[in-house]
Amino acid sequence: MRVTLWDGRGQRTLVDENWPLLIGGPDSGVLIPGQPAGSNPVALLAIEGGSLFIQAIDGAARAPSVNGAGLEASRWLQDGDVIMIEGVSLDISLREGHWAIVVRGTENEPGATGLGASQRSDPLQQQSAEGERIVPAAYRPKRGRSRSESRSRRPWLWPVSVLVLAGLALVAVIVLSARAITVETSPPADWMTLKGRWPTVRFGDEFLVLPGSYQLVAGRTNYHELLMQVEVGRGHEKIVRGELTPLPGRLSVRTAGIVGAVVLLDGVHVGKTPVTGVEVTLGEHSVEVLADRHQTFAAEFEIVDPAQQLDIDAALVEAWAPLTITSRPSGASISLDGQTVGLTPATVEAGAGSRLLSLSRDGYLGHQRRVTVVAGKPAGIDIILQRPPAVVSLRTTPSGATITVDGGFRGVSPIELQVGPGIEHEIRAVLAGHEASARRVTVQAGERQDLSLELTARRGWIELVDLPQRAVVTVDGTPMDAADGKLDLLAVPHILEVTGPQGESFRAEVLPKPGVTQTVRIPQPVVASPEPPAEEVVMPYDANMRLVRPGRFTMGAPRREPGRKANEVLREVEITRPYYLGVREVSNREYREFNSAHLSGKIGASNLEIDHHPVVRVTWSDAALYCNWLSERQGLDPVYAEANGRMIARSPLPSGFRLPTEAEWAWAARHPGGGEAQKYGWVGGLPIPAGAGNFGDAAAKVLLGDAIAGYSDGVVATAPSGSFNPNAVGVYNLAGNVAEWVHDVYEVRMPSMGVVEKDPVGPAKGEYHVIRGASYMSDRVTELRLTFRDSGKDRRPDLGFRIARFAD
Repeated sequence: MRVTLWDGRGQRTLVDENWPLLIGGPDSGVLIPGQPAGSNPVALLAIEGGSLFIQAIDGAARAPSVNGAGLEASRWLQDGDVIMIEGVSLDISLREGHWAIVVRGTENEPGATGLGASQRSDPLQQQSAEGERIVPAAYRPKRGRSRSESRSRRPWLWPVSVLVLAGLALVAVIVLSARAITVETSPPADWMTLKGRWPTVRFGDEFLVLPGSYQLVAGRTNYHELLMQVEVGRGHEKIVRGELTPLPGRLSVRTAGIVGAVVLLDGVHVGKTPVTGVEVTLGEHSVEVLADRHQTFAAEFEIVDPAQQLDIDAALVEAWAPLTITSRPSGASISLDGQTVGLTPATVEAGAGSRLLSLSRDGYLGHQRRVTVVAGKPAGIDIILQRPPAVVSLRTTPSGATITVDGGFRGVSPIELQVGPGIEHEIRAVLAGHEASARRVTVQAGERQDLSLELTARRGWIELVDLPQRAVVTVDGTPMDAADGKLDLLAVPHILEVTGPQGESFRAEVLPKPGVTQTVRIPQPVVASPEPPAEEVVMPYDANMRLVRPGRFTMGAPRREPGRKANEVLREVEITRPYYLGVREVSNREYREFNSAHLSGKIGASNLEIDHHPVVRVTWSDAALYCNWLSERQGLDPVYAEANGRMIARSPLPSGFRLPTEAEWAWAARHPGGGEAQKYGWVGGLPIPAGAGNFGDAAAKVLLGDAIAGYSDGVVATAPSGSFNPNAVGVYNLAGNVAEWVHDVYEVRMPSMGVVEKDPVGPAKGEYHVIRGASYMSDRVTELRLTFRDSGKDRRPDLGFRIARFAD
């Protein structure tokens, strides 16, 4: 749509940026002549949908009129309309979509020169014929007519007036219903429009619109166009805010002389060179260019402005160098970083950096090394390939022999020997105390030969004279069995040590000679007469120990004895050393000093945890560990040691605390004070006398379901360790209360007539150990006999122990 304006500033064609057009005032779009300085606009002109309309400005001091009617709101303009503002007219004309606005009374109005007011012409008609001169007609005053004549000559005036009034009313309704909208964009838009069903009027960033739906379109150079749907209601003024998104920058990357290099933008693959027109958001970015056999190009850049174009010329630097590889002999396969690249001699293109070079050729050992390649710097390497060695796998019996090859030391057997191929070599093995052994061998290249050499031991005898009984003999720190006083040793230097029973010691270095028996005399120490042992040893918690003197007796029971078991074999035994035996069984209180976490528990309703009652539910190993702990507290040598997860006794027995041997237990129980052998734990036979001990009596029937007829001790389970009457030695409850672990590993011996066993300690190893004595759970007379033997390995609620140790 084209609009031409004639006012005091001259003739000009209006464009979109000029709208809306303010009327009146020195700074308005339409200059009204004769207005005083500082006057304000009184109305505005605007375009909507190809039509022109005028709107009064609220609060204006001078209200305009259109065709003689005062303007209160807004109205559409038509061809021939005349706008009056303080005596100045604005003529509106329309010809074929071309609007003309002429401010009359200015020297610039079309056809103004030499014309009166009645002679004004249509400016659009003046421009219709190019170059045609318009001649004004002479003015002739019209003859006056009467009112009736005028009406009769203008019959159309009445309906036109009605239509005009209706239009004005409609315009008034629209103006009163209009609402103001403020549009704010970030950054500010260069242009914007608001489109909808109803026409809108724009004042800068504000629009005057009727309620309804509209579409806001805004734009700015180098920004994406903003499209927003705007809903206008009947409320107060509305503010619409929008964000204009900048157009991205454009990145182009070129690599001179190289095509297809990979381009990474912020680590993301965007193409291969040449790369053009890659969209990049505003801000800082990084670019990398990668090409085979070239160093990586990296750069950082920043897109500051929208639609910024950035061109990067990436200069790629070669990342390889020629590497010449030769070998002797030639023809070896070349592998670089695991990839075969040819045969020697050859020159290959190697990437810069550390490279793994490997050569291989049949009949030769492979060669491998690291080479450092400097980009652009040629390098060469020559490699001499070695023949594979001949190998001898040598073992000797015994092992540990010194091995030499052709007189040169190679190591200790067993050993893998590399020897020159196809050549005879002498392999020799030498071991102290053995005859040397040698063998000559020839092995071909790449072959392997197994070789075994037997070394003959050179041994000699050492005879120990005046060896004390129970002396401990060690050779090089290892205990030896020297019961017969003779030692068979390798013919190498040894350290011989002898420790007597009184702690006396002898040490000497000996060198046995093959085929010769050497004599070593053990000096006899001058020993003062020992003090006789005390009758009683005082221990914590009244757990004292009584002295039991040596003696000889018969263990076991005759075959015809009622209740005898097959394991009660008769044996002649002699106790040669005095020993101490615990007066009471070890109590819960004593054992918890060693193992605070132990629980004896309960049986039925009876509590077995009472401090001064015997500890139960312990294994033989638990008892042995307790004895060792007690020995360490008393400064004595521990008797037991751990081997393969099990406790075993040392041999000979040290002087520390231990469990009584089966012989020691039987001697103290059956022959208290060295008297006649007793069958039961009381003097005499059946029935059981009152107070004889704690057995499976009527009180224990609630636990056992049975009981010894006619006997009652008044105790259901365990009794205090020192309860009931002691025997003649002064020891309590050997025959009852709880059964007791003893030192010996369990075995059943064959009868041996005429043989007297001295201080027997049982087998060295075994899974089960001997249990002696009856308990509160013993409800059969057979178990009350002092010769009754039991065995076990598990915990029981009626099984405890007492301690013993040598007195000399």
